[in-house]
Amino acid sequence: MIWYYPELLQRVQAVLPPGLSVQTNMPADQTAWLSVPVFALAKQTSQPLPTVAREVAKKIEALGDVTVEVVGGFVNVTPGSSAMALTQTSDASFGQLAVGNGQPVVVEFSAPNIAKPMGIGHLRSTIIGDALQRVYRALGYEVTSVNHLGDWGTQFGKLMVAYQTKFGDLAPRSLTVDELFHLYVGFHTAAEADATLNDAARAMFKRLEEGDPVVRTLWQTLVDQSLGEFQTMYDRLGIVIDEPTIGESFYEPLMGAIIDRAREQGLAKESAGALVVEVPGETVPLMLKKADGSTIYATRDLAALKYRIDTYQPMRLLYVVANEQSLHFRQVFAVAGLLGLIPDGVSVDHIKFGLVRTAEGKLSTRAGRVVFLNDVLNEAVERARVVVEEKNPDLDDAAKSAVAEAVGIASVKFFDLFHDRNHDIVFDWDRMLSLKGDSAPYLLYSYTRAAGILRKNSEALADLTNVSPQLMPYVRTLARFPLVLEAVVADNAPHHLAQYLNQVATEFHRFYEEFPVLSSKGADRAARLAVAAGTANVLKRGLDLLGISVLETM
Repeated sequence: MIWYYPELLQRVQAVLPPGLSVQTNMPADQTAWLSVPVFALAKQTSQPLPTVAREVAKKIEALGDVTVEVVGGFVNVTPGSSAMALTQTSDASFGQLAVGNGQPVVVEFSAPNIAKPMGIGHLRSTIIGDALQRVYRALGYEVTSVNHLGDWGTQFGKLMVAYQTKFGDLAPRSLTVDELFHLYVGFHTAAEADATLNDAARAMFKRLEEGDPVVRTLWQTLVDQSLGEFQTMYDRLGIVIDEPTIGESFYEPLMGAIIDRAREQGLAKESAGALVVEVPGETVPLMLKKADGSTIYATRDLAALKYRIDTYQPMRLLYVVANEQSLHFRQVFAVAGLLGLIPDGVSVDHIKFGLVRTAEGKLSTRAGRVVFLNDVLNEAVERARVVVEEKNPDLDDAAKSAVAEAVGIASVKFFDLFHDRNHDIVFDWDRMLSLKGDSAPYLLYSYTRAAGILRKNSEALADLTNVSPQLMPYVRTLARFPLVLEAVVADNAPHHLAQYLNQVATEFHRFYEEFPVLSSKGADRAARLAVAAGTANVLKRGLDLLGISVLETM
């Protein structure tokens, strides 16, 4: 891989006058790797544009081993041949940078609700958060990923009232999460006709908070059953969370200190029997306690934030949670600041993402229209099996099943990660499984084609030097890999990486058609093999950072 690109950036930026910055998105038909626009500096200094450009060019030329060209108000820069090397590296360190310098980062993601199956809505939090933790680690940050299980709150009062109504008692029973979910949905249907059920649910949750042993025993049974099913889903998705089982209930004993602190600082006030904190700039206050004395998830989030900062001492704390919770997190972060829970220099960010939609519109657990994630994955695998049968009918059944599972899961993941997380997405099976681009099958196939070329080659791979103008666009794209990873972290946006990998695959297909590799000889063969190897390495490492494993055959 070409590691000179980020080094070149740093070296050029270091000699530029204040206010100038480097651009790296060069047109494909140019050989330059980066450009420095000098229009602003010319205006600021009231000097002619050509004069300013020449002065900047001289500073960059003094670095040595670079070619500098002035084009109008741009100073274009290309590294010298001795500085370029496409090293054939495919181990775990490929794409590993040290820009994070061990800085601690906490990433919260997934956060399914106990006693409810994981829905397609949980997919975005889970795979966006997983991709972020992987990229942060690749850049040298010390990452701790945490789950935030929804294992507390009035929904458990509702579920237990429905449970008691059905079975006549609260004795633990072996029920699946699907069965518990239907009890929960049934409660809301019944409560529409009988509003007193909501009062019964609040009273039941009060018993849970106060430690009623009968209610607590049933609650623990529901938690244990759900955790087992969640882990099965995480295993299927290839998700590893450092702290996978810490739920809201864990922070229950820590909330008293938060409430006391708010009272001592004069921030907590009584309002209609509830305890609230006025949030500057917001029209509604943040509630710490309800009128009946029970707590809500905002108080638990404040306790969780303090616990994570005290325990992990992060410089960044990321919450990968849907757009719908924007007001909630604005209030929580604001109140945390007022309470002095966030040390100077620590950033706390809500990593928002849009909804997953179907033709019927927004998904809703309460209405029972949730699309279960496992059902989506199963359908993706079934559809992928059709593609595998068509493209590689010679595989045996076991191999076809394994490939279909991998391609199906990868397709769901990549389709999501390819989109800007801030936007809603609508499921499109045809795009998700397309072999024509913008999809996991397309990228996986591109990798197998590049890897196949390398398997058929009997010659030792050489570093790429003296890059020809014809190959320069491909080399320059591959060289951007480290910069793309930094962009992912800068914006907390995995789509930068997904879309870049799609570009790599697209350009490789063009390269493959234009420049035969195995039939070429001498320096041409060595250079083309280097591009094929660089492509395979970038796709393999890049997809891994998105939580997708490549396939050697497909």
